[in-house]
Amino acid sequence: MGRYYYYTAYTDKLGNFEFKNVRSASYALQAWANGGAIGDVSTTFIKNDVVVAKKTATKLGHLTWKTQQRRGIFQIGSFDRTSLGFAYGGAPHEHALVVNCPANLTYTVGTSHISDWCFGQSAKGNWTVKFNVPKLPTDSSAVLSVSLAGYSSGVSSSIVVNGATTVGNLTSGSILTDPCMYRSGTLAGEWHYYEFPVGNGALKRGWNTLDFQVTRETLWHGFMWDAIALEYV
Repeated sequence: MGRYYYYTAYTDKLGNFEFKNVRSASYALQAWANGGAIGDVSTTFIKNDVVVAKKTATKLGHLTWKTQQRRGIFQIGSFDRTSLGFAYGGAPHEHALVVNCPANLTYTVGTSHISDWCFGQSAKGNWTVKFNVPKLPTDSSAVLSVSLAGYSSGVSSSIVVNGATTVGNLTSGSILTDPCMYRSGTLAGEWHYYEFPVGNGALKRGWNTLDFQVTRETLWHGFMWDAIALEYV
């Protein structure tokens, strides 16, 4: 829909891909992870100004996709821009399905399963991730990556480490909205990606907590999850 043309494909296991019967024009090429073996890759490859001429094969040659190259602490979900793997993720459309997701949830890294995390967070409450840091590096600064498969406005959240340090906010009005949640979508809406710095001193040796605290709610609206990752920079 819209004034531009879109062509999509999956690469083979070596990263090769091809688009056929493309209209003559100038395009941007984008690539992102589709889960699986590269489900921990949060970056997106972009190459602008790809010119396709009439009756001419456009060869792009060797393209290098730079990944984030960080040391993982934990990850929930796979970076594929969908809610697949979570409870109700990809389920048949059903009105108000998100109300089945709890207001309060605790996910323990190493014990909980991906399906214990629900596809959407809507109601006021805390979703807590408990994770263990056996050894704290000298430079313990980290970054929290939050990838949303979709978002419907009217719900806001604060992100708090160990009950004391607010590292970020997901605020209604500052995120572009789409109708995925209140129109009974369960797979994806419009994708959003955010990174929040977690500075030195926020983490501690042993057990830590990360809370997604919903402070404002709107019925049937909210966050549709793709993936969450905490990594050392």
